[in-house]
Amino acid sequence: MRLFNDLTRTVLEKSLDASSLRQVAISNNIANADTLGYRALTVSFADQLQAALAQPGRVGRQQAVEALKPRIVPRSPAIGRNDRSNVDIEVEMVALAENQLLYQALARQISEKFSQLRLAITGGRR
Repeated sequence: MRLFNDLTRTVLEKSLDASSLRQVAISNNIANADTLGYRALTVSFADQLQAALAQPGRVGRQQAVEALKPRIVPRSPAIGRNDRSNVDIEVEMVALAENQLLYQALARQISEKFSQLRLAITGGRR
């Protein structure tokens, strides 16, 4: 078993990219919460990742994951505010906290994988 296969590395990398982009979207939403007619943004990624990981064969999955491009898209209107904005500041603050935790977890996972790889290469020597 490989300690850090290409698929794992690529999934973690793309997930970090998506989380970073999600931070931009959430920040824009918070900054524009009181902007007349502002339509909240979200990041399209989870469904893409799920579809990519469902591809048959290891090579097919790897190629599908490598092709992923998280993107910012408008969120469907859900709030009927008088100013025609669909930003709920409380929802955005929760999303911000969740995204920060996710980013930290992904970064920690990558760090641990590289530590394992370094340990395997050095044979435990420093």
